[in-house]
Amino acid sequence: MAAQAAKTFRRPTPEADRSGLQASLCEETDATRFLRADLDFHDAIMAASGNRLARAVIHTINTEAFRSIRYIGETTHKDCVDSNVEHRAIYER
Repeated sequence: MAAQAAKTFRRPTPEADRSGLQASLCEETDATRFLRADLDFHDAIMAASGNRLARAVIHTINTEAFRSIRYIGETTHKDCVDSNVEHRAIYER
């Protein structure tokens, strides 16, 4: 979906797609707030991809998966920092 979103951004597109992705970028390092920001970032990419079916599948899987601590794990400060750097790189590309 990231590749589909990138193609969308190369064509004339509503600024809302790009601004939604930019708005989801954060420098959050608190694990609880980071998880919400991380979901928002990935959802913005899925929305920009225009792939509604894949987005619906991911939402369904996440709903079930987030009921398990094994799926979520224990997010560390370093995880947050590393992920923020990676999200920024994806956005800039």
